[in-house]
Amino acid sequence: FAIKTADEVPNWSGISNIPSRATTQESTPPAAITNFAATVSTSTSVTLTWTAPGDDSLTGTAAQYDIRYSASTITEANWASVNQATGEPAPKAAGSAETFAVSGLSPNTTYYFAIKTADEVPNWSGISNIPSQATTQETTPPAAITNFATTVATNSSITLIWTAPGDDSLSGTASQYDIRYSTSTITDANWASAAQVSGEPAPKASGNVETFTVTNLANGTTYYFAIKTADEVPNWSALSNVVERITLDQIAPARINDLTAEPGLSPGEITLTWTATGDDSIFGTATSYILRYSTGPVSDTTWHAAIPYGNTPVPTPSGTVQSMTIAGLNPGQVYYMALNVRDEMLNESGPSNSSSAAAQLDFVLDFGDEQVAMVSPVRGSELRSSHPALVVNNINSNAGNLYHFEVAVDSFFMNVIAVSPPVFQEEGPTTSWKVSHKLSSGQNYFWRVRANEYSYDEISYFSLNPTPHVYPNPFRPIVDASATFTDIPVGSKVVLVSVSGTVVREWNNVSSEEFTWDGTNESGQPIASGTYLWYVSSTNINDKIVIIR
Repeated sequence: FAIKTADEVPNWSGISNIPSRATTQESTPPAAITNFAATVSTSTSVTLTWTAPGDDSLTGTAAQYDIRYSASTITEANWASVNQATGEPAPKAAGSAETFAVSGLSPNTTYYFAIKTADEVPNWSGISNIPSQATTQETTPPAAITNFATTVATNSSITLIWTAPGDDSLSGTASQYDIRYSTSTITDANWASAAQVSGEPAPKASGNVETFTVTNLANGTTYYFAIKTADEVPNWSALSNVVERITLDQIAPARINDLTAEPGLSPGEITLTWTATGDDSIFGTATSYILRYSTGPVSDTTWHAAIPYGNTPVPTPSGTVQSMTIAGLNPGQVYYMALNVRDEMLNESGPSNSSSAAAQLDFVLDFGDEQVAMVSPVRGSELRSSHPALVVNNINSNAGNLYHFEVAVDSFFMNVIAVSPPVFQEEGPTTSWKVSHKLSSGQNYFWRVRANEYSYDEISYFSLNPTPHVYPNPFRPIVDASATFTDIPVGSKVVLVSVSGTVVREWNNVSSEEFTWDGTNESGQPIASGTYLWYVSSTNINDKIVIIR
């Protein structure tokens, strides 16, 4: 500080000495805000209001605000550790209304808020009152993906590609993907039953390219894929476009190793039998066979030099037995055969084991012999009964003719399993013999017949798929002494009922696969003509029988 003095003229004195002194530090802070309030909220923001205090308590204009928020209440003790808002407004003059929106919050969450005010020193006010407010539930889902596509496929995986949508339609970053696949097309109706992949990537920001590889898929199989996206709520997008892709089939069918060749039934024929392998090694069903034959062994090295034979059968499922007959060969000539198996992708197994047989010789009847014409079963037929009836045409009208039937498991009849006694010719055009020996399923059977002392000539064959049934059907008690139930599970209960459901006869705990019935009811009385139903209790085996009196 300095001073000068003047008289009335005025004449001024010189300057005085210059003393100095510092003012004291201001120590009055702004007043604590007491009307801090949380008003409007959205899913990600809350708007706050309050009245501005002053620089010194409630006068003047303060210098800055510090607004903080937390998902739990705020105190002086935890003030420094809670979230601080950014972009708070500069304080207005004391008494003015203030407003500010805190953004970047999580949906459906309750937040607590507090504010402090500072002057220019800064002297900070005390903590305000602590209002709370919940953000609303977010309802805008990510947009549905429309460019879902496939890129690379291997025999067990397919790679998918798409553009990331957003958290809210096409904005922001979503929270999760759900990718599903099926061997049939995917719709909203069957979405829940489609297989869900694991390990989907975390979504990138909207507009970025995403890729994902689905593994452990089946070889050579068509798969359909679809995707949905969710935000943090989660709100799920609609179903994407559905894409399809076939995994590569790089697995060849397994080689056949049990090919068996034997002479056929007619001159110049060889019959082959084998077990089908599969489309992929020993699984599934292959697409086609390639057969080659030669007068010498057929191997990998001689395969292409052997003669191809067309008209091979269509492969059946893996593990099933197949057979075919090759015709037009030189009778008595030994031929070597091999089969190659091919799938739909032209993957080939390689030649099977090489099996050989002599083509069937041309049988010549002795002079005066008469040939017996076979009627049934027709060649190659599959029969229901394990005791089939063999039927031939009568050679002439002589009732004294005798017929001799044989059944074997090989066309040479080296292993004959059933031989008939001499069967007298029956009235009418045909004579038959029912095989008394029980035959098994899954086996080809060869049969032949001769009349009187004539030579055997033609050979036929059949296979069995026995099913429970009754014969003869229709049953004529005046002609046949009994009807036979055959191929019935031992120990089961068989029930015969009328078409109205009335029980006619029951057989409990049957002790054999076959039993006979004389056409009577439980009381031993003959039942009337008509159609009756029968079934095996506790199974799905059922059929009908017609009675004609």
